[in-house]
Amino acid sequence: MLADDNTQNRHNSSYSYIGSNDTYNFLEDTRLISLLNKRGGNHTPIEEWLKTLEDLRNKYNISVIKECDRFDYCSGEFRDLVLAYNSIHGYISLLICLFGSLANALNVAVLTRRDLATAPINRLLKWLAVADVFVMLEYVPFAIYRYLLFPGQIERPYSWAVYMLFHMHFTQILHTASILLTLSLAIWRYIAIK
Repeated sequence: MLADDNTQNRHNSSYSYIGSNDTYNFLEDTRLISLLNKRGGNHTPIEEWLKTLEDLRNKYNISVIKECDRFDYCSGEFRDLVLAYNSIHGYISLLICLFGSLANALNVAVLTRRDLATAPINRLLKWLAVADVFVMLEYVPFAIYRYLLFPGQIERPYSWAVYMLFHMHFTQILHTASILLTLSLAIWRYIAIK
């Protein structure tokens, strides 16, 4: 109790010089001070912090400058085109991923037949199709969550960060494998033609 009173007095005295400057009057707001004083087991929900800060921003007319407002390349017709495409990208990517997965699965089924599986070119094509199937199947949950369920969400849960870490590494590894297989296929064909 005594420590809380001393802490409160120290906080009040440290903010007293700010009261003379109108720019920093928001630091004297009682809701903000009560949120800052909450310690220990009482964790304040993020919604309460955001609501308080939004109210203070509106009360003192503090404008928020968006990153795109600072630069010219984020505005104009090209930006409008990008925003229009972003609204349909989820649906288009789902169609491409589902059709591509089915087509590559058929490629794998055909190329693993006994008479075709012995040729080295067909082995390269088979593993290229396998890599592409995995990349497209893994992109489906990303596209559904990012573009269809929560398209404008800025803050995401920890599980999304873990998934993004997996998504980035998985797709990069398989894209690299796909590129190397395509390159080896091109070299193989060049040698065969020469």
